[in-house]
Amino acid sequence: MKKIFFAAIVSIALNSCTREYYNEKNEVFVNSETISYTVKSYADSARDFIWEIYEDATGAYYYCDIEEPKLTSEVFEYGIMNAYLSYELNKANILAPLPYSDFIVDNNRKWEEQLSVEFYVGHITFILKYDDHTKHAPYFSSYDFLVRFMW
Repeated sequence: MKKIFFAAIVSIALNSCTREYYNEKNEVFVNSETISYTVKSYADSARDFIWEIYEDATGAYYYCDIEEPKLTSEVFEYGIMNAYLSYELNKANILAPLPYSDFIVDNNRKWEEQLSVEFYVGHITFILKYDDHTKHAPYFSSYDFLVRFMW
């Protein structure tokens, strides 16, 4: 009896946790959206996304909160959201998944730069932190990101 009850619970859980979409031929399909953003140290125009600073007892970090209407509650609840740092290296386009860390050496000073992302319905927040939690100016003048939603 316990085995039947357990099997019924597992079956209900699996069926309620998955959501599939079908077309007219009863084939499963996935929706997707890819969006690119550039976050800058300073604004060239009113439409630019720029880093803002946040400070608390633990130190300082930069963030850029972007309103994104394509990140609906359906995408948030049933989908997958991925973000990448996009850059060029040796004439090759690179997508590095977030979170991303890199060491920088400048004027005999070495520090680590950490980029991450947070998602919530209608918003994407990119975060830039330094390992010493101080207010350095962002090392690069702009950071390119690519975000993909699948649902």
